[in-house]
Amino acid sequence: MAGSLVCVDANIRVDMWDDELLLVPTTLEALQTADIAKMSEDELLILTNTDSIGEGIKIVKQWPAKIKIITLAEKGAILLTEQSEFHIEGYNVPVVDMTGAGDAFIAALISKLMPLESWTDDQLIEAVQFSNACGALVVEKRGAMSALPDLSTVNRFMVGKSQNVDIE
Repeated sequence: MAGSLVCVDANIRVDMWDDELLLVPTTLEALQTADIAKMSEDELLILTNTDSIGEGIKIVKQWPAKIKIITLAEKGAILLTEQSEFHIEGYNVPVVDMTGAGDAFIAALISKLMPLESWTDDQLIEAVQFSNACGALVVEKRGAMSALPDLSTVNRFMVGKSQNVDIE
């Protein structure tokens, strides 16, 4: 759709593909045509055919997507903008069930970015911090949909919990 913002979450699930050989090239094509490309640490390594996050990031930086995000579970997320790289700390919480954490992260990110006409690095960092909090809250409970927090729950969770942001 012309003029639309495209956000793609790799969300690799090998068992969902009839032809596993199409998984990586099809996912890469989708991510490389996106404005925002999100993947987990494991997905980064698979999609870039590398053995380290650093090697994978070097490759992903060359993708045309304006924003790239690599989620790192409790270690937070790496945010790559057109000019900068940021490591945003995560939240260390007791993990009950990982189901839905990535979905909560991407939904939270989109909810923060949609109302804005353009994004500064500070707004993107704030959106990722909020998304990290949503993911953390989801893993503390069993189930995907039933664990999704509402806005007031996320805001209460984030109060008093500072997150460090490292600029690379």
